[in-house]
Amino acid sequence: QIDEILERAVKQTDRYRAMKKDGASEAEIKKAFNTPEEMSVFSWAGEKDTIMTPMDSIKFYKHFLRTGFMSMNPFNGYVKAYVGGPNYNYFKYDMAMVGRRQVGSTIKPYLYALAMENGLDLPIINPNDEDMMGTRHVEQTLMDENGIPWTPRNSTKKRYGELVTLKWGLANSSNWVSAYLMGKLNPYELVRLIHSFGVRNKAIDPVVSLCLGPCEISVGEMVSAYT
Repeated sequence: QIDEILERAVKQTDRYRAMKKDGASEAEIKKAFNTPEEMSVFSWAGEKDTIMTPMDSIKFYKHFLRTGFMSMNPFNGYVKAYVGGPNYNYFKYDMAMVGRRQVGSTIKPYLYALAMENGLDLPIINPNDEDMMGTRHVEQTLMDENGIPWTPRNSTKKRYGELVTLKWGLANSSNWVSAYLMGKLNPYELVRLIHSFGVRNKAIDPVVSLCLGPCEISVGEMVSAYT
């Protein structure tokens, strides 16, 4: 897998594309990428002059943690802060708007919003009414799209077997409560709701495990949708 990642990174470089355009063979390109040369590379202390092979420079850059950040004013939608990566001169990829990653439990507010849309959270006047809004905090088993049982794990067994409110389930990010809700909802409707909030990625599969956030969404899409 590491070799595949490096090979893909090589083919995405301007050097590879230029040599390929000039008619260089794969053997010639490989030799060029493994020949040491003078170059300047990024470092947190500033630009650094060094000698290394282009392949080693790719490996060097793969060691940097890259992330995106965005802050938005929820009242008017103005973007207050935007960080797409460490340094655009060396990392020409926007991790805030272009890069997508699995969102995990940050998808749960969408799930709970869908639950409220479907009347699973009707007594809003008294959100602590366990008799009206509760579920027992135990493992949940759902059937996936292939008819195979799916039982998600949970990070804690706190209050195991007790009746808990949906409010408690969201506050504690309980996978069991999320699975309980998903069992009463339609994953296709969850996808529809997510897209209705402004998430542009169309490759979100309508599966029961969607309630735990296996789909990939960008930071910008999540900030916009949350807002």
